[in-house]
Amino acid sequence: MKTFFSIIILSVFSQFTKAQQFVLVDSIAIENKSIKTIETDLNNSLYLISDTKIEKRFQQKKTKSIDFKNIITSVDSNNPLRFYLYSNFNRLSILDEDLNPIQDPITISSTNFMPSALKVVDNQFCWFYDLIGNKIVYYNYQLQKTIINSKQVYLKNNDQAIENIHVYKNLVYLKGAHTIYVYDDYGNFKTNFSIDLENSPFKFYKNTLFYLKNNKLYSLNLENQTISSLLDLNDSKSITMNETNFYSYNNNKVYIYTIK
Repeated sequence: MKTFFSIIILSVFSQFTKAQQFVLVDSIAIENKSIKTIETDLNNSLYLISDTKIEKRFQQKKTKSIDFKNIITSVDSNNPLRFYLYSNFNRLSILDEDLNPIQDPITISSTNFMPSALKVVDNQFCWFYDLIGNKIVYYNYQLQKTIINSKQVYLKNNDQAIENIHVYKNLVYLKGAHTIYVYDDYGNFKTNFSIDLENSPFKFYKNTLFYLKNNKLYSLNLENQTISSLLDLNDSKSITMNETNFYSYNNNKVYIYTIK
């Protein structure tokens, strides 16, 4: 009986994901040609990110810009009250909703590792890929203390390094140019699977990887590797999303879609 109901629930979930639609509702003209990527948060604010600067466009139409004077490596904007910015491969800044510092910047540095693809997990911990040791590290950035060192990552399919890390439930997903590597939250390797993501805009969201290929948006279910074609997108340079909206940037405009 339990198996029967599990099949029903899985079937309903599958039908929901297949029925998911992206409806274009608005667009925003972008004059700044130095924008490289975009991000959003749960309040539908929009972040326009260049090499060293971030412009935040709030839902209330006001804007704020800040120059960090450092090369921005990655950001995590999902929580509008705690914006995480990693720059110069060693500096973690934690900002409030107005992009003001919550605390002094944290320097993550050691002669033993070089962090990249840093992913903040909570108010104390993060994962990162160590370029020197070719491994992933679970790290208490407040105490400057290593908690977990994985074994060396066996890079496949001509991957040169790990470019991005995504954490969902008790799994850690490492993105290479051609492969997704899956680890548990103790740093143990679980599996990997091939997917060509080289030079493709992408966005991890919960148990799904959204990515662009040949001007088309696809979704990859990270749990069963099912791929679905979702939407035609021409010349998109960056994508992002939250629970309700999907955003696509193409050098001149940000296009806003509602998710139904």
